[in-house]
Amino acid sequence: MFATDTLTDTLFRTLALLFGVGGVGIFAAVRGNLRRLSQSVLWQRYCSWLGLAAVFLLAVLGGPWGAALLAAGLALLATHEYAALFKLGNAYRAGLLLACLGCLGLALAAPGAGAVIIGLALAVGPGLALLRSRPEELTSGAYTSLGVLYLGGPLAALVALAGLPHGGAWLALAFVGTAVSDVMAFTLGSLLRGPKLCPNLSPGKTWAGFGGNLLGAVLALLLLGPALPPLAPLAWAGLVLLIGGGSLAGDLLESLLKRASGVKDAGTWLPGFGGILDRIDSLLLVLPLVLLVVAW
Repeated sequence: MFATDTLTDTLFRTLALLFGVGGVGIFAAVRGNLRRLSQSVLWQRYCSWLGLAAVFLLAVLGGPWGAALLAAGLALLATHEYAALFKLGNAYRAGLLLACLGCLGLALAAPGAGAVIIGLALAVGPGLALLRSRPEELTSGAYTSLGVLYLGGPLAALVALAGLPHGGAWLALAFVGTAVSDVMAFTLGSLLRGPKLCPNLSPGKTWAGFGGNLLGAVLALLLLGPALPPLAPLAWAGLVLLIGGGSLAGDLLESLLKRASGVKDAGTWLPGFGGILDRIDSLLLVLPLVLLVVAW
């Protein structure tokens, strides 16, 4: 099932507006100096956003199979970075990736298989440690199971969302809502500063930034509203809170994982961000939250 004309038109107008405003803002921030622009972290992030937007468009417009292809690619990259964070051995790396791909297959074949996915996640890590008969590897098994819950579950939610009525629109809301929420949090947090939100995990996070998270979720809903089914006020408010709050919580959760492993960035290959986990950390929490609202 491919995207409708309404979704396509709304999505392209939304992206054109967001990237247009963002480009002008970055150009103004460097005061029109092209040399400063080429060296700016904001410009690197802008270029990364352009590439990511093109990839995510394929999932939104391509139906469940397009979403499954995107989710498989993200699983391959994200499990590699996650396994490196916790120094998982080859057996656990393979088990993590295969379990995450299994979650995607379950979501594609049986969208209501949430309980099976959770059971798979809880069993794979300890099961590997048991098969290898090495008690000292129980920690690796625990981190493997956590990885399946952290990565496989949300990516399965991505696939499940795509298979629902108006699935492309809901996916677009999750993607755009998370992105705009993150950008607005960074913008308002940088401009207003103010009291710290969670200094032990992320010293840069402020309450003003959280206001930006919520404002970004509102903006995404307004921009994508024409492609969404009619929403009751309670559902509208719930989506704002869950997208804005989920974006913040997902960022903080990855900060917790990185602090536990003693690293600053999950990777280095994505300009301006670090690794793929550093970019999709908020999305990993927003996807299942949006799925819960839509299912409810």
